[in-house]
Amino acid sequence: MASVWFVCTGQKYREEVLSATRALHPSALIIDEPCPSAIRQRLLRQTPHHASVVVGPEVTGPTAVNVAAALVRDGYADEVVLVGIKPSGSLKSRAVRAGIARVYSLEDLKISAGEAVTAQQAKELPTQAVTDFPSELVVDLDEPAIEKPVQQKPSKEPVPTMPASVRKQGCAPIVVVASGRGGVGKSTLACASALHAANWGLRVALVDLDLGSGNLFSMFGVQQGTDLARFIKQTTLDDLLAAGTKVAENITLWGPCSKPELAETVAPLVNNLLISLSNTYDLVLVDTSTFWTDCVGLAAQICDRLLLVSDDRYGAVGAMSRCAALAVRLGVARTRIMRVSSRSDVSSKNEHHLYRADIGLEAARLLRVADGGVEISELLSTGHADNLMQLEGAFMRTTKICLAKVLSELGRLPQNEDAQKASTANFIQKSKGFFARMREAG
Repeated sequence: MASVWFVCTGQKYREEVLSATRALHPSALIIDEPCPSAIRQRLLRQTPHHASVVVGPEVTGPTAVNVAAALVRDGYADEVVLVGIKPSGSLKSRAVRAGIARVYSLEDLKISAGEAVTAQQAKELPTQAVTDFPSELVVDLDEPAIEKPVQQKPSKEPVPTMPASVRKQGCAPIVVVASGRGGVGKSTLACASALHAANWGLRVALVDLDLGSGNLFSMFGVQQGTDLARFIKQTTLDDLLAAGTKVAENITLWGPCSKPELAETVAPLVNNLLISLSNTYDLVLVDTSTFWTDCVGLAAQICDRLLLVSDDRYGAVGAMSRCAALAVRLGVARTRIMRVSSRSDVSSKNEHHLYRADIGLEAARLLRVADGGVEISELLSTGHADNLMQLEGAFMRTTKICLAKVLSELGRLPQNEDAQKASTANFIQKSKGFFARMREAG
């Protein structure tokens, strides 16, 4: 815990934030500094850098979240805490993406401060004196034998001290593929997208967060992926990044876990892993499990685009809308959510279930992926994903268009002729009539 805390907030909330900070950190030096630029200069001059910052509402100049993000980016503060009046889910999501440690509402900060004061007062309560016994009851005045305390040897096992990673400027986009039910084609879409991106010359980091039963590695014909559970106690990310499994040209895979029971223990790694991959590769694609675990929720919060996949089976749209509502509650901005209709009839516009508006899907862009048929399933189930690029059917065409439109919206479309054409292509392709097919055959 830092011994020095700077407090930067507007005059209106100055006393409230200062008193709460003093209550939470009674032994620390609290410094009131209302000017954000002055705090940055003071942190820069400190040697060593052992100070933290609380950024409150109505700071002078930029918005509070921008001030906090700038302090995190500078890297001179031990911890940056953001306090808002009533921070929205979108604001919390922005804070997570910027690397801000904690986000409090002003009310929550006061409650935490009150609990800290109560705990401190409990420690200071006087202890009750032991009752004196009559001298006639004392029959044994020999001193009790004192056992020599056993000195325990310090543990040689290293304590995990993995620092929080921060996304660099110009880092790769993180695209998460999720759904509300199984069997809709999430893994197939992630696999095909990785192949298209690699074909365009991008270095792709593929992460399988279906940690209990993911099978992306088998689609590429690899015996097993990188077991993320092995790195739970890892002190640095270097070994984890180096342990990725190369499954194809320009494609490296992380995940799942070799033992399903260890899946939830990987959650502390997810944030740093995805950020580090984003800083190292050109594109990060994340496949997820049907059930939204902690790992899936963390990935959704930090991603640049969340693709929610559904098909036309009964109840599919309702499941997708529930996922979208959950994503919004987790702080994912509605503008980062995109809908993907899997196994879509790309020769028809009349799929009315695709245009239903639900919570979280009001601003979602619609993407469509054609049914790949038996051929796609057989290639993936036998570990021949590389052979997908040799196919020219509707499935590969529409998955290419999906990826190109996502990257184009993010401003990260590669300068590749094939990618540029796909970004402007139309999903709907009318089926050819009988005489047109006859002319082709002739």
